[in-house]
Order: sequence, then structure tokens, then C-alpha cells
Amino acid sequence: MQKIRQTFLICIATIFLFDVSFNLFLQDRFSAIKIKPIIKNSVQKSTLYLDNWPYFKFKPNIIAQTYDDRGDDCIYKWKTDKLGFKNLSVKKNYDYIAVGDSYVEGMCTQINETFSSYLTEKNINTYNLGVQGWSDKQAISALQILEDENINYNVVIFGYLDDRFYREKNFLNKPEPAGGLGKIIKTELRVGKSFFVSREIVQKIFKFNDFDWSREFNLTSPNLILADQTKIKLKEEYKNLKIPLNYIPYTKQSSEINNIDLKNNKLIDISNKSILNLAKKLDKENKDFIIFIFPLRSAVLGHIIYEDGHICNTDYYQASERVKKNLKGTNAIYIDFFDESVEFTKKWIETRDYKYFIWKYKDPHYSKVGNQLVSNSIEKYLLDGDKGSSDYLIACN
Repeated sequence: MQKIRQTFLICIATIFLFDVSFNLFLQDRFSAIKIKPIIKNSVQKSTLYLDNWPYFKFKPNIIAQTYDDRGDDCIYKWKTDKLGFKNLSVKKNYDYIAVGDSYVEGMCTQINETFSSYLTEKNINTYNLGVQGWSDKQAISALQILEDENINYNVVIFGYLDDRFYREKNFLNKPEPAGGLGKIIKTELRVGKSFFVSREIVQKIFKFNDFDWSREFNLTSPNLILADQTKIKLKEEYKNLKIPLNYIPYTKQSSEINNIDLKNNKLIDISNKSILNLAKKLDKENKDFIIFIFPLRSAVLGHIIYEDGHICNTDYYQASERVKKNLKGTNAIYIDFFDESVEFTKKWIETRDYKYFIWKYKDPHYSKVGNQLVSNSIEKYLLDGDKGSSDYLIACN
């Protein structure tokens, strides 16, 4: 009995000493193992806190990387520039500034695979000011950072998302980080983590907290999802289609699920006002303002496989109409590459070749192909004034 007690005490002491040693010497070398620090506090290493908008951003010259399981094609690291953004360097003069959240930043892609980098390669000198997790007002207010640094620019490119207005709620009272940047801050704060690295290691070995992606990517017929639906039907040519369960387009829009009134919403008003003020400011300064909406996977696939007119009932369509109405009377330029997104996605449906898939395999952010599509669409406008087609909207007019 005494021997068992001694063995037990030795094990406990060993685990405790291992945990203390890890906290002292190894914590920063194994960033994937996030624990609450016992001794050494490395919290808030990546984030810079500001007194006003945009409130939160990455620190200059730090390494940013993905978190959680976003898929093998979403494992990447990149180093922020001297201002804390996703660029190789910072110059004093730019033709274009790209503004927005993680889709503009190019989450899940290397620096040279963002649409800003592709534009720069084409001698369309572009600075990437996007940061994951930002709301519209945050993204726009970040332009002040460049102006404070006396960085000149002629055109703003704004990448919009149909549901991002909801992030404005984080700033109605006390500013709180959200989205990707918010997740990184919470990870650094070790939210939900143990003080003991040994516990965390055991969890990783036995994968206690792993999400089961295999079910989400089983090939499934959308008919199974639509079985109880009376409003939405598959087009005849897609009756026998099978796609990963994770890709099946939403039958209910986010606004409907969350009971959001898109025509009377304080958060949308904040977003709209920020965008309109930017457009007016650029008009006064004789600078151009280019805006587009990132077509998301569900909207594109839904338009392809569901009956004609489905797109007219989506949050994407409502957002596009809202943006155009909000900017009426300004010189803002609206570029639409939804039809091009549809053509790429149809090729993916036919071939299942992911070189035609404009999003990441698991993650909904844009792939290298998607960012090239954005870049090419902007370039076409700059070269010959082509703002993109809108054939997908025929059923809505």
C-alpha cells in the first residue's frame, strides 16, 4: 500500500513539474497547445488595442496563423507588415487600398495569394488593409491609420459581405472583438483551457474535442434536405446530384433564422452610414470608390441547383440591392462577379476538380482561385470598364 502511495505521489509530482517547466520554457514554442499560464503570461501577444475605431488590430511584425481545424488547405502562417497588416512591405504611395474583413485580408491564404497581391503583380499597386473579424465601420475607419502615416492612395476597393453588418453590435456599448481576430484574442486568453498542459496533451492524443468532419463531407443528395420543404425545389438537371453535406445550400436565410428585419435594422444603418460617408469623402477628394460583394458558397450553389428565382429570396440579393440604393447619388462603382462565380462552380459540379472551386475545401473563405477571380474582375473594370454581368438577376426584375 505504501509503495502504491509513493508511486502515486511521484506521478503527481512529475506531472506538476512538467506543467511548470512547460510554462517556464516551452509555452511559446508549441503555439498549438494553448493553456492558461501558471507562471509566464504571454497573453495578448498578437493584438494591438486602440482607444477608438477600429479598436483592435494585429500588432506590427508578428506571426499570425490559423486556429482550429479549418482544413488542410487552410494551414498557413504569415507575418504582418510594420503597420500590422497582410503585406510584404509598406510604401508611401499606392494606387489602391483594399478594405474589409477576413475575405479581403485573405484568410487561409499566403500573402502572395490574396487578391491585393494578384493586383499588385499586374502593376495595379494595391495595399491590403483588411483584418479578420472587422465590421464595416472598423474596416473603413482603418483608413485613418494610413492617413496618419502620410500614405497616399487614389482608389478604395471595398469588399462587402451580406451578413457582416451584424458585427456592428459588438460596438454599441463596450467594444468587443469578434470573428477571426476575436477568436485569436480569446485563444490567447486561454478561454476554456486548463492550467495543465498534461491535460491538454492527453485531449489532443485521444482527440476528445475534435469535430467529426467526415459526416459533414459525406456525399448527400440535396433532395434529402428538401424532403420537408414546399417552397424550394431542385432544378431537373440536378435531381440526382450528390454533393458534400457541408455544401448543401441553405433552405432558410440567416436573416430568417435569426429573425432579422433587413429593412429596419440599427446595425445595417451603422454599416450603411459608414459606407456612404466614405463614398462622399472620396468624391470630395476626387478619388474613386469600388465596391463589390463576395458571393458566398451557399448563395452560388443555391442559385445553380435550386429552381429559378431562388437567388431573389436570398440575403445576398437583399444586400446587393441595399448597397446600390445606399450609394445612389455618389460616384461609387459597383462590380458584380456573381455570374463568373457561377461558371466556376458549375465546372466544379461537373468535374469535382477543386481547381474550379473558389472557396477552401472546408473553410468558406476564398481559395487561390477565388482571389484570382476577384483580382481579374477588378482588372477587367480598370482596363475596359467591364463591371460584370448580372444575368443571375433576370428572374428578380
